[in-house]
Amino acid sequence: MFQTETLLLVVLGFSLATLIALFAGRLMWSMAVRIGSRRMQRQIPSTAGELHTERDRLRAEYALLSQKLGSRLESSRMKMAEQMAEVTRTRNRIETLVAEINEKDAAHAAREHEIMGLHARILENESAAAEAQLAIAGLHLDLDGKSNEISELHHIIAEKDAHITTLAPPADVILAKLEPEGETEEPADQVASAPADPIVQQHLAETAHETDDLQNELNRLDATWTKKLGRIRDKNRKPGGTILQKDVAR
Repeated sequence: MFQTETLLLVVLGFSLATLIALFAGRLMWSMAVRIGSRRMQRQIPSTAGELHTERDRLRAEYALLSQKLGSRLESSRMKMAEQMAEVTRTRNRIETLVAEINEKDAAHAAREHEIMGLHARILENESAAAEAQLAIAGLHLDLDGKSNEISELHHIIAEKDAHITTLAPPADVILAKLEPEGETEEPADQVASAPADPIVQQHLAETAHETDDLQNELNRLDATWTKKLGRIRDKNRKPGGTILQKDVAR
Protein backbone atom coordinates (compact mmCIF):
# COMPACT_ATOMS: atom_id res chain seq x y z
CA MET A 1 0.00 0.00 0.00
CA PHE A 2 2.68 2.46 1.04
CA GLN A 3 4.94 1.37 -1.73
CA THR A 4 2.25 1.96 -4.35
CA GLU A 5 1.54 5.47 -3.06
CA THR A 6 5.24 6.28 -3.03
CA LEU A 7 5.64 5.06 -6.59
CA LEU A 8 2.61 7.07 -7.72
CA LEU A 9 3.99 10.21 -6.05
CA VAL A 10 7.32 9.76 -7.82
CA VAL A 11 5.61 9.34 -11.19
CA LEU A 12 3.48 12.41 -10.54
CA GLY A 13 6.51 14.51 -9.64
CA PHE A 14 8.38 13.38 -12.72
CA SER A 15 5.38 14.23 -14.94
CA LEU A 16 5.02 17.69 -13.40
CA ALA A 17 8.74 18.36 -13.86
CA THR A 18 8.55 17.30 -17.50
CA LEU A 19 5.53 19.55 -18.10
CA ILE A 20 7.28 22.51 -16.48
CA ALA A 21 10.43 21.84 -18.58
CA LEU A 22 8.37 21.80 -21.78
CA PHE A 23 6.73 25.11 -20.96
CA ALA A 24 10.06 26.66 -20.01
CA GLY A 25 11.69 25.39 -23.23
CA ARG A 26 8.92 26.76 -25.39
CA LEU A 27 9.26 30.12 -23.67
CA MET A 28 13.03 30.19 -24.17
CA TRP A 29 12.64 29.16 -27.81
CA SER A 30 10.24 31.97 -28.52
CA MET A 31 12.53 34.47 -26.80
CA ALA A 32 15.52 33.26 -28.85
CA VAL A 33 13.53 33.55 -32.09
CA ARG A 34 12.55 37.12 -31.23
CA ILE A 35 16.15 38.09 -30.40
CA GLY A 36 17.44 36.49 -33.63
CA SER A 37 14.85 38.21 -35.77
CA ARG A 38 15.67 41.56 -34.22
CA ARG A 39 19.40 41.02 -34.88
CA MET A 40 18.76 40.01 -38.49
CA GLN A 41 16.60 43.07 -38.95
CA ARG A 42 19.43 45.24 -37.64
CA GLN A 43 22.00 43.65 -40.00
CA ILE A 44 19.86 43.52 -43.13
CA PRO A 45 18.90 46.96 -44.42
CA SER A 46 15.28 47.37 -44.96
CA THR A 47 15.25 50.37 -47.37
CA ALA A 48 16.94 51.08 -50.74
CA GLY A 49 19.12 53.86 -49.28
CA GLU A 50 20.47 51.56 -46.65
CA LEU A 51 21.16 48.95 -49.35
CA HIS A 52 23.16 51.49 -51.42
CA THR A 53 25.05 52.60 -48.34
CA GLU A 54 25.91 49.01 -47.46
CA ARG A 55 26.98 48.32 -51.04
CA ASP A 56 29.27 51.39 -51.09
CA ARG A 57 30.75 50.37 -47.77
CA LEU A 58 31.45 46.85 -49.03
CA ARG A 59 33.01 48.27 -52.22
CA ALA A 60 35.25 50.58 -50.20
CA GLU A 61 36.35 47.72 -47.98
CA TYR A 62 37.03 45.56 -51.05
CA ALA A 63 39.03 48.35 -52.71
CA LEU A 64 41.05 48.89 -49.54
CA LEU A 65 41.75 45.18 -49.23
CA SER A 66 42.68 44.99 -52.93
CA GLN A 67 45.09 47.93 -52.53
CA LYS A 68 46.69 46.35 -49.49
CA LEU A 69 47.02 43.02 -51.27
CA GLY A 70 48.51 44.75 -54.36
CA SER A 71 51.09 46.64 -52.28
CA ARG A 72 52.00 43.46 -50.43
CA LEU A 73 52.28 41.57 -53.72
CA GLU A 74 54.51 44.29 -55.21
CA SER A 75 56.77 44.33 -52.16
CA SER A 76 56.93 40.53 -52.28
CA ARG A 77 57.90 40.69 -55.96
CA MET A 78 60.61 43.28 -55.24
CA LYS A 79 61.97 41.17 -52.41
CA MET A 80 61.92 38.11 -54.63
CA ALA A 81 63.77 40.01 -57.39
CA GLU A 82 66.40 41.20 -54.89
CA GLN A 83 66.80 37.68 -53.55
CA MET A 84 67.14 36.29 -57.08
CA ALA A 85 69.78 38.95 -57.88
CA GLU A 86 71.64 38.08 -54.68
CA VAL A 87 71.42 34.38 -55.54
CA THR A 88 72.80 35.13 -59.03
CA ARG A 89 75.66 37.18 -57.58
CA THR A 90 76.42 34.45 -55.07
CA ARG A 91 76.38 31.82 -57.83
CA ASN A 92 78.74 33.94 -59.94
CA ARG A 93 81.09 34.37 -56.99
CA ILE A 94 80.99 30.63 -56.33
CA GLU A 95 81.77 29.87 -59.98
CA THR A 96 84.66 32.37 -59.90
CA LEU A 97 86.02 30.82 -56.72
CA VAL A 98 85.69 27.32 -58.19
CA ALA A 99 87.57 28.43 -61.32
CA GLU A 100 90.31 29.99 -59.17
CA ILE A 101 90.53 26.84 -57.06
CA ASN A 102 90.83 24.71 -60.21
CA GLU A 103 93.58 26.99 -61.54
CA LYS A 104 95.42 26.82 -58.22
CA ASP A 105 95.05 23.04 -58.15
CA ALA A 106 96.45 22.81 -61.69
CA ALA A 107 99.34 25.13 -60.78
CA HIS A 108 99.96 23.13 -57.60
CA ALA A 109 99.97 19.87 -59.56
CA ALA A 110 102.40 21.37 -62.11
CA ARG A 111 104.62 22.63 -59.29
CA GLU A 112 104.51 19.21 -57.61
CA HIS A 113 105.48 17.58 -60.91
CA GLU A 114 108.31 20.09 -61.32
CA ILE A 115 109.46 19.46 -57.75
CA MET A 116 109.45 15.70 -58.36
CA GLY A 117 111.51 16.23 -61.53
CA LEU A 118 113.93 18.45 -59.62
CA HIS A 119 114.22 15.87 -56.84
CA ALA A 120 114.95 13.18 -59.41
CA ARG A 121 117.54 15.45 -61.06
CA ILE A 122 119.08 16.18 -57.65
CA LEU A 123 119.30 12.46 -56.90
CA GLU A 124 120.96 11.87 -60.28
CA ASN A 125 123.42 14.70 -59.65
CA GLU A 126 124.14 13.43 -56.15
CA SER A 127 124.73 9.90 -57.43
CA ALA A 128 126.95 11.26 -60.23
CA ALA A 129 128.81 13.41 -57.69
CA ALA A 130 129.28 10.43 -55.38
CA GLU A 131 130.55 8.30 -58.27
CA ALA A 132 132.88 11.10 -59.36
CA GLN A 133 134.17 11.54 -55.81
CA LEU A 134 134.74 7.80 -55.52
CA ALA A 135 136.54 7.81 -58.87
CA ILE A 136 138.63 10.82 -57.83
CA ALA A 137 139.45 9.17 -54.50
CA GLY A 138 140.46 5.99 -56.34
CA LEU A 139 142.59 7.99 -58.76
CA HIS A 140 144.20 9.82 -55.85
CA LEU A 141 144.96 6.48 -54.23
CA ASP A 142 146.40 5.16 -57.52
CA LEU A 143 148.38 8.37 -57.93
CA ASP A 144 149.73 8.06 -54.39
CA GLY A 145 150.62 4.44 -55.05
CA LYS A 146 152.36 5.32 -58.30
CA SER A 147 154.17 8.19 -56.56
CA ASN A 148 155.35 5.76 -53.90
CA GLU A 149 156.46 3.33 -56.61
CA ILE A 150 158.32 6.14 -58.40
CA SER A 151 159.99 7.14 -55.13
CA GLU A 152 160.96 3.53 -54.50
CA LEU A 153 162.30 3.19 -58.06
CA HIS A 154 164.29 6.40 -57.70
CA HIS A 155 165.67 5.08 -54.44
CA ILE A 156 166.56 1.76 -56.11
CA ILE A 157 168.20 3.59 -59.01
CA ALA A 158 170.18 5.74 -56.60
CA GLU A 159 171.30 2.65 -54.68
CA LYS A 160 172.30 0.89 -57.91
CA ASP A 161 174.16 3.97 -59.13
CA ALA A 162 176.00 4.14 -55.82
CA HIS A 163 176.77 0.42 -56.01
CA ILE A 164 178.04 0.76 -59.59
CA THR A 165 180.16 3.73 -58.58
CA THR A 166 181.74 1.76 -55.75
CA LEU A 167 182.41 -1.23 -57.99
CA ALA A 168 183.87 0.77 -60.89
CA PRO A 169 187.76 1.15 -60.88
CA PRO A 170 189.32 4.60 -60.79
CA ALA A 171 189.66 6.44 -64.06
CA ASP A 172 193.48 6.72 -63.95
CA VAL A 173 193.85 2.96 -63.55
CA ILE A 174 191.68 2.38 -66.60
CA LEU A 175 193.69 4.92 -68.59
CA ALA A 176 196.94 3.30 -67.53
CA LYS A 177 195.71 -0.04 -68.73
CA LEU A 178 194.41 1.34 -72.00
CA GLU A 179 197.53 3.39 -72.96
CA PRO A 180 199.90 0.46 -73.49
CA GLU A 181 197.42 -1.30 -75.67
CA GLY A 182 197.08 1.81 -77.86
CA GLU A 183 193.36 2.09 -77.47
CA THR A 184 191.53 5.35 -77.93
CA GLU A 185 191.20 7.54 -74.89
CA GLU A 186 187.75 8.11 -73.49
CA PRO A 187 186.61 10.91 -71.21
CA ALA A 188 186.86 10.20 -67.53
CA ASP A 189 183.25 11.04 -67.01
CA GLN A 190 182.09 8.33 -69.48
CA VAL A 191 184.29 5.73 -67.82
CA ALA A 192 183.30 6.66 -64.34
CA SER A 193 179.62 6.62 -65.06
CA ALA A 194 178.21 3.17 -65.71
CA PRO A 195 174.91 2.73 -67.56
CA ALA A 196 171.87 2.14 -65.40
CA ASP A 197 169.86 -1.08 -65.40
CA PRO A 198 167.63 -1.15 -68.56
CA ILE A 199 164.87 -3.11 -66.80
CA VAL A 200 164.70 -0.50 -64.08
CA GLN A 201 164.68 2.27 -66.66
CA GLN A 202 161.85 0.56 -68.59
CA HIS A 203 159.82 0.03 -65.43
CA LEU A 204 160.44 3.64 -64.47
CA ALA A 205 159.26 4.83 -67.89
CA GLU A 206 156.10 2.68 -67.69
CA THR A 207 155.39 3.98 -64.21
CA ALA A 208 155.86 7.56 -65.35
CA HIS A 209 153.54 6.91 -68.32
CA GLU A 210 150.87 5.42 -66.04
CA THR A 211 151.29 8.37 -63.69
CA ASP A 212 150.74 10.76 -66.57
CA ASP A 213 147.63 8.80 -67.62
CA LEU A 214 146.27 8.92 -64.07
CA GLN A 215 146.99 12.63 -63.84
CA ASN A 216 145.20 13.21 -67.17
CA GLU A 217 142.21 11.14 -66.00
CA LEU A 218 142.14 13.10 -62.75
CA ASN A 219 142.19 16.38 -64.67
CA ARG A 220 139.41 15.12 -66.95
CA LEU A 221 137.24 14.12 -63.98
CA ASP A 222 137.87 17.47 -62.33
CA ALA A 223 136.83 19.27 -65.54
CA THR A 224 133.71 17.08 -65.87
CA TRP A 225 132.74 17.73 -62.26
CA THR A 226 133.29 21.46 -62.75
CA LYS A 227 131.00 21.41 -65.81
CA LYS A 228 128.31 19.54 -63.86
CA LEU A 229 128.51 22.06 -61.04
CA GLY A 230 128.20 24.86 -63.60
CA ARG A 231 125.08 23.24 -65.11
CA ILE A 232 123.58 22.86 -61.63
CA ARG A 233 124.21 26.54 -60.93
CA ASP A 234 122.61 27.46 -64.28
CA LYS A 235 119.56 25.38 -63.38
CA ASN A 236 119.39 27.12 -60.02
CA ARG A 237 118.98 30.44 -61.82
CA LYS A 238 115.89 29.12 -63.66
CA PRO A 239 112.32 29.03 -62.13
CA GLY A 240 112.29 26.56 -59.30
CA GLY A 241 115.99 27.19 -58.56
CA THR A 242 115.26 28.15 -54.98
CA ILE A 243 113.83 24.72 -54.29
CA LEU A 244 116.89 23.11 -55.90
CA GLN A 245 119.27 25.24 -53.85
CA LYS A 246 117.43 24.23 -50.67
CA ASP A 247 117.57 20.56 -51.64
CA VAL A 248 121.30 20.79 -52.52
CA ALA A 249 121.96 22.55 -49.21
CA ARG A 250 120.20 19.74 -47.39
